[in-house]
Amino acid sequence: IILCVGMALLMCLLTGCTNDKKISELIQKGETAYAEENYAAAIEAYSEILKLDESKDEIYNNRGMAYMKLTRYSEAKKDFTRAIELKNDIDVYYNNRGLTYYYNSEYQSAVDDFTKAIEINETDANYFSNRGDVFCDMNEYEKAIEDYTAALMLEPERVITLNNRATAYFKQAKFEEAVMDYSAALEINTDNPVVYWNRGEAHRMLEMYEEAVAD
Repeated sequence: IILCVGMALLMCLLTGCTNDKKISELIQKGETAYAEENYAAAIEAYSEILKLDESKDEIYNNRGMAYMKLTRYSEAKKDFTRAIELKNDIDVYYNNRGLTYYYNSEYQSAVDDFTKAIEINETDANYFSNRGDVFCDMNEYEKAIEDYTAALMLEPERVITLNNRATAYFKQAKFEEAVMDYSAALEINTDNPVVYWNRGEAHRMLEMYEEAVAD
Protein backbone atom coordinates (compact mmCIF):
# COMPACT_ATOMS: atom_id res chain seq x y z
CA ILE A 1 0.00 0.00 0.00
CA ILE A 2 2.84 2.38 0.86
CA LEU A 3 4.45 1.60 -2.48
CA CYS A 4 1.19 2.29 -4.34
CA VAL A 5 0.68 5.63 -2.61
CA GLY A 6 4.29 6.58 -3.34
CA MET A 7 3.91 5.72 -7.02
CA ALA A 8 0.68 7.70 -7.24
CA LEU A 9 2.38 10.70 -5.70
CA LEU A 10 5.31 10.32 -8.06
CA MET A 11 2.99 10.15 -11.07
CA CYS A 12 1.19 13.26 -9.84
CA LEU A 13 4.46 15.13 -9.48
CA LEU A 14 5.64 14.01 -12.91
CA THR A 15 2.34 15.08 -14.49
CA GLY A 16 2.65 18.45 -12.79
CA CYS A 17 6.16 18.91 -14.16
CA THR A 18 4.97 17.91 -17.62
CA ASN A 19 2.11 20.41 -17.46
CA ASP A 20 4.41 23.18 -16.24
CA LYS A 21 6.81 22.57 -19.10
CA LYS A 22 3.98 22.45 -21.63
CA ILE A 23 2.47 25.66 -20.24
CA SER A 24 5.85 27.39 -20.38
CA GLU A 25 6.26 26.39 -24.02
CA LEU A 26 2.75 27.55 -24.87
CA ILE A 27 3.29 30.91 -23.15
CA GLN A 28 6.38 31.46 -25.28
CA LYS A 29 4.46 30.40 -28.37
CA GLY A 30 1.61 32.77 -27.56
CA GLU A 31 3.90 35.70 -26.82
CA THR A 32 5.85 35.16 -30.05
CA ALA A 33 2.66 34.91 -32.12
CA TYR A 34 1.28 38.07 -30.50
CA ALA A 35 4.52 39.97 -31.15
CA GLU A 36 4.36 38.86 -34.78
CA GLU A 37 0.73 40.09 -34.95
CA ASN A 38 -0.49 36.54 -35.54
CA TYR A 39 -3.34 36.99 -33.10
CA ALA A 40 -5.25 33.87 -34.11
CA ALA A 41 -2.21 31.72 -33.30
CA ALA A 42 -1.78 33.56 -30.00
CA ILE A 43 -5.41 32.84 -29.09
CA GLU A 44 -4.90 29.17 -29.91
CA ALA A 45 -1.82 28.95 -27.68
CA TYR A 46 -3.48 30.76 -24.78
CA SER A 47 -6.57 28.56 -25.11
CA GLU A 48 -4.41 25.45 -24.85
CA ILE A 49 -2.88 26.82 -21.65
CA LEU A 50 -6.30 27.42 -20.14
CA LYS A 51 -7.28 23.83 -20.90
CA LEU A 52 -4.38 22.78 -18.69
CA ASP A 53 -4.88 25.42 -15.99
CA GLU A 54 -8.01 27.56 -15.77
CA SER A 55 -6.68 29.61 -12.85
CA LYS A 56 -4.23 31.76 -14.80
CA ASP A 57 -5.68 35.28 -14.77
CA GLU A 58 -2.80 36.70 -16.81
CA ILE A 59 -3.51 34.25 -19.64
CA TYR A 60 -7.15 35.31 -19.80
CA ASN A 61 -5.91 38.88 -20.04
CA ASN A 62 -3.43 38.01 -22.79
CA ARG A 63 -6.04 36.12 -24.78
CA GLY A 64 -8.42 39.03 -24.30
CA MET A 65 -5.82 41.37 -25.79
CA ALA A 66 -5.47 39.10 -28.82
CA TYR A 67 -9.25 39.00 -29.26
CA MET A 68 -9.33 42.78 -29.01
CA LYS A 69 -6.72 43.12 -31.75
CA LEU A 70 -9.08 41.12 -33.97
CA THR A 71 -11.97 43.43 -32.91
CA ARG A 72 -13.69 40.46 -31.28
CA TYR A 73 -14.75 42.65 -28.38
CA SER A 74 -17.41 40.39 -26.89
CA GLU A 75 -14.92 37.53 -26.46
CA ALA A 76 -12.26 39.93 -25.20
CA LYS A 77 -14.65 41.31 -22.59
CA LYS A 78 -15.44 37.81 -21.33
CA ASP A 79 -11.74 37.06 -20.90
CA PHE A 80 -11.00 40.33 -19.09
CA THR A 81 -14.00 39.72 -16.85
CA ARG A 82 -12.71 36.25 -16.01
CA ALA A 83 -9.26 37.67 -15.26
CA ILE A 84 -10.89 40.17 -12.88
CA GLU A 85 -12.89 37.41 -11.20
CA LEU A 86 -9.66 35.53 -10.55
CA LYS A 87 -7.68 38.58 -9.41
CA ASN A 88 -9.61 41.76 -8.80
CA ASP A 89 -6.80 44.14 -7.89
CA ILE A 90 -4.98 44.40 -11.22
CA ASP A 91 -5.49 47.83 -12.80
CA VAL A 92 -4.66 46.82 -16.36
CA TYR A 93 -7.48 44.23 -16.41
CA TYR A 94 -10.05 46.95 -15.70
CA ASN A 95 -8.48 49.25 -18.26
CA ASN A 96 -8.57 46.56 -20.93
CA ARG A 97 -12.17 45.65 -20.23
CA GLY A 98 -13.00 49.34 -20.23
CA LEU A 99 -11.65 49.55 -23.77
CA THR A 100 -14.00 46.78 -24.92
CA TYR A 101 -16.94 48.66 -23.40
CA TYR A 102 -15.77 51.86 -25.08
CA TYR A 103 -15.44 50.23 -28.50
CA ASN A 104 -18.99 48.89 -28.10
CA SER A 105 -20.25 52.37 -27.10
CA GLU A 106 -21.12 51.13 -23.59
CA TYR A 107 -19.86 54.40 -22.19
CA GLN A 108 -20.91 54.27 -18.55
CA SER A 109 -19.47 50.79 -18.10
CA ALA A 110 -16.26 52.02 -19.72
CA VAL A 111 -16.11 54.98 -17.32
CA ASP A 112 -16.65 52.65 -14.37
CA ASP A 113 -13.80 50.37 -15.41
CA PHE A 114 -11.35 53.19 -16.16
CA THR A 115 -12.25 54.74 -12.80
CA LYS A 116 -11.50 51.44 -11.06
CA ALA A 117 -8.16 51.22 -12.86
CA ILE A 118 -7.33 54.76 -11.69
CA GLU A 119 -8.33 53.93 -8.10
CA ILE A 120 -5.84 51.05 -8.14
CA ASN A 121 -3.09 52.94 -9.96
CA GLU A 122 -3.12 56.73 -10.25
CA THR A 123 0.24 56.88 -12.04
CA ASP A 124 -0.73 55.57 -15.48
CA ALA A 125 -1.59 58.36 -17.90
CA ASN A 126 -3.37 55.94 -20.23
CA TYR A 127 -6.21 55.39 -17.78
CA PHE A 128 -6.96 59.11 -17.46
CA SER A 129 -6.64 59.63 -21.20
CA ASN A 130 -8.93 56.69 -21.96
CA ARG A 131 -11.59 57.94 -19.56
CA GLY A 132 -11.25 61.39 -21.10
CA ASP A 133 -11.98 59.90 -24.51
CA VAL A 134 -15.18 58.36 -23.17
CA PHE A 135 -16.29 61.63 -21.60
CA CYS A 136 -15.64 63.37 -24.92
CA ASP A 137 -17.90 60.91 -26.72
CA MET A 138 -20.49 61.50 -23.99
CA ASN A 139 -20.22 65.27 -24.66
CA GLU A 140 -19.03 65.81 -21.10
CA TYR A 141 -16.17 68.05 -22.15
CA GLU A 142 -15.26 69.52 -18.76
CA LYS A 143 -14.74 66.06 -17.32
CA ALA A 144 -12.77 65.09 -20.41
CA ILE A 145 -10.51 68.12 -20.02
CA GLU A 146 -9.92 67.27 -16.35
CA ASP A 147 -8.83 63.75 -17.28
CA TYR A 148 -6.65 64.88 -20.18
CA THR A 149 -5.00 67.41 -17.88
CA ALA A 150 -4.32 64.69 -15.30
CA ALA A 151 -2.80 62.49 -18.03
CA LEU A 152 -0.59 65.36 -19.22
CA MET A 153 0.62 66.02 -15.69
CA LEU A 154 1.92 62.46 -15.71
CA GLU A 155 3.20 62.52 -19.30
CA PRO A 156 3.48 66.09 -20.62
CA GLU A 157 4.49 65.10 -24.16
CA ARG A 158 1.53 62.90 -25.05
CA VAL A 159 0.67 64.29 -28.48
CA ILE A 160 -2.61 62.40 -28.78
CA THR A 161 -3.77 63.68 -25.40
CA LEU A 162 -2.86 67.27 -26.25
CA ASN A 163 -4.79 66.91 -29.50
CA ASN A 164 -7.79 65.41 -27.73
CA ARG A 165 -7.85 68.05 -25.00
CA ALA A 166 -7.66 70.71 -27.70
CA THR A 167 -10.63 69.07 -29.42
CA ALA A 168 -12.58 69.17 -26.15
CA TYR A 169 -11.78 72.89 -25.89
CA PHE A 170 -12.87 73.32 -29.52
CA LYS A 171 -16.21 71.65 -28.78
CA GLN A 172 -16.73 74.24 -26.04
CA ALA A 173 -15.86 77.06 -28.47
CA LYS A 174 -12.68 77.76 -26.48
CA PHE A 175 -10.68 78.21 -29.65
CA GLU A 176 -7.69 80.03 -28.16
CA GLU A 177 -7.12 77.20 -25.67
CA ALA A 178 -7.52 74.72 -28.51
CA VAL A 179 -4.86 76.51 -30.59
CA MET A 180 -2.48 76.45 -27.63
CA ASP A 181 -2.85 72.68 -27.20
CA TYR A 182 -2.61 71.95 -30.92
CA SER A 183 0.52 74.11 -31.09
CA ALA A 184 2.04 72.31 -28.11
CA ALA A 185 1.38 68.99 -29.84
CA LEU A 186 3.05 70.23 -33.02
CA GLU A 187 6.13 71.33 -31.10
CA ILE A 188 6.55 67.69 -30.09
CA ASN A 189 5.61 66.17 -33.46
CA THR A 190 5.91 68.53 -36.43
CA ASP A 191 4.77 65.90 -38.95
CA ASN A 192 1.22 65.24 -37.76
CA PRO A 193 -1.24 66.33 -40.48
CA VAL A 194 -4.31 65.72 -38.31
CA VAL A 195 -3.14 68.23 -35.71
CA TYR A 196 -2.32 70.83 -38.39
CA TRP A 197 -5.81 70.40 -39.82
CA ASN A 198 -7.41 70.71 -36.40
CA ARG A 199 -5.41 73.82 -35.55
CA GLY A 200 -6.39 75.26 -38.90
CA GLU A 201 -10.05 74.82 -38.00
CA ALA A 202 -9.48 76.55 -34.66
CA HIS A 203 -7.66 79.41 -36.41
CA ARG A 204 -10.54 79.69 -38.86
CA MET A 205 -13.05 79.99 -36.01
CA LEU A 206 -10.89 82.78 -34.58
CA GLU A 207 -10.97 84.46 -38.03
CA MET A 208 -7.19 84.06 -38.25
CA TYR A 209 -7.44 83.14 -41.90
CA GLU A 210 -3.77 83.36 -42.90
CA GLU A 211 -2.84 80.99 -40.08
CA ALA A 212 -5.73 78.71 -41.04
CA VAL A 213 -4.57 78.56 -44.67
CA ALA A 214 -1.00 77.85 -43.56
CA ASP A 215 -2.15 75.00 -41.33
